[in-house]
Amino acid sequence: MGKSTIAAKYVSENHSPCYFNVIAEGRNRPEQFLNCIRQQLIDKYGLQDVKDVDLSTLLVKASQKLSEDKSLIIVVDALDEVEQEPGTANILYLPENLPERVYFS
Repeated sequence: MGKSTIAAKYVSENHSPCYFNVIAEGRNRPEQFLNCIRQQLIDKYGLQDVKDVDLSTLLVKASQKLSEDKSLIIVVDALDEVEQEPGTANILYLPENLPERVYFS
């Protein structure tokens, strides 16, 4: 519970894109995470013509909108609640390589 509170406080103070997996509400599937993060990035950075691009491309485009002294930190909570296929190592299908100054926490 403490980690979720810290994550929520960070998100609130920094207006960071986030996704909180909540198994009790049925919000714990990788597709839900991807759709939510995609929409937050599009809205936050005013990205255009990105309807069909993958998350890696979207992160590159968002990173290009950052001022030189800023980073993009995407907060993801409750990874242990993600519904996943057996044997899946990358449970949210995150990109293998991230652009400079882009982080997942």
